[in-house]
Amino acid sequence: LSKCGYCNHDTPTQLDHYLPKTNFAEYAFCPINLVPSCSRCNSAGKKGGHVPTSPSDVLFHPYFDDPDDEKWLSVDMRVDTSGLIIKYQAVKPLCWSDSKFSKIKFTFEKLGLSEVYSVDLQANLASLKVALQGLYDTGEIRNFMDHFQVLATNMLSTYKNNWIGIGYEYIASNEQLCLDFPRWFP
Repeated sequence: LSKCGYCNHDTPTQLDHYLPKTNFAEYAFCPINLVPSCSRCNSAGKKGGHVPTSPSDVLFHPYFDDPDDEKWLSVDMRVDTSGLIIKYQAVKPLCWSDSKFSKIKFTFEKLGLSEVYSVDLQANLASLKVALQGLYDTGEIRNFMDHFQVLATNMLSTYKNNWIGIGYEYIASNEQLCLDFPRWFP
């Protein structure tokens, strides 16, 4: 994997034991128990050493639970005096079992992925600020929105839950948010 098996955001720098080796020594060297992970996800307080105690606190397994067969990631954005506020959440696809969604939602919350994805989208938009300002200054808000829709379509065609693509799609569908562009970066 070129990205962490849990967050799909950072580069993996470690092999995580999906079932912790301290509790499941018999699986310490079993390949399906070893998941390429970033240090943030594998740290204590995030994924590190997590042992499920009920069906509602099971992490999804990157090899057995396909988190990208349906769109489950949603975003909400608004502008206030501090700038653009971004909040991601997990939303259950109709065709998913409660068990599968429970794993995705628990993993999403346990690893703090809303914050990870929000910070990443903020940085991405900030890096595009000058180009976006030029597009906004044309006065054609529809072109501004269409620009984001084209980018979103390209990103989401290969990965349905790409947080940047989902963010762009939200921007493309929200005229008021686009009109508020000058307030995105205080």
